[in-house]
Amino acid sequence: MVQKAVRWMSCLLWFGPGSIDGQVQFSQAVPQGPTTIQVSLKNLASIAGGYHVHVLPLKPGSASPCSNADILGHFNPLAWNVSNSPSPGVGTVDQYEVGDISGKFGMLTLKDIYEGVHEDPSMPLTGPYSIVGRTISVGCKVLHSYIQCVKGLKKLEISDNCSGIHLY
Repeated sequence: MVQKAVRWMSCLLWFGPGSIDGQVQFSQAVPQGPTTIQVSLKNLASIAGGYHVHVLPLKPGSASPCSNADILGHFNPLAWNVSNSPSPGVGTVDQYEVGDISGKFGMLTLKDIYEGVHEDPSMPLTGPYSIVGRTISVGCKVLHSYIQCVKGLKKLEISDNCSGIHLY
């Protein structure tokens, strides 16, 4: 049996008061394999802080779609005690919440543009701890609030010969 690579991509429609543009793409070459995270963000205006996967998807029609009340906290299905996490970008991926992308790979602080590719074996796209369908947020380092968030993930399935991409 041939296994297909699966990609999940954040929607390009951002919500909230900021003007961030770009995408965060998650992919796995094989199920249960490490997740590759490709990040391409611009218009961060040097005020962005962290970026994370949250517990809930966006609520349609919400007046404050990126509020913690609407999307809850960072996705943390293993109940990791964040006080045990090292500074952002310093530890190993298992020392942070599952959804703490900036903790694992570094903050967006003082950047207008950020592009990066990261490998994370602890951020699954399948199974009970999957990040699929959850909100991705970019936080404001000054206001300690979320400047923008993006609506869940869309599935891109790559055929076994990678000749076609199908959007679900």
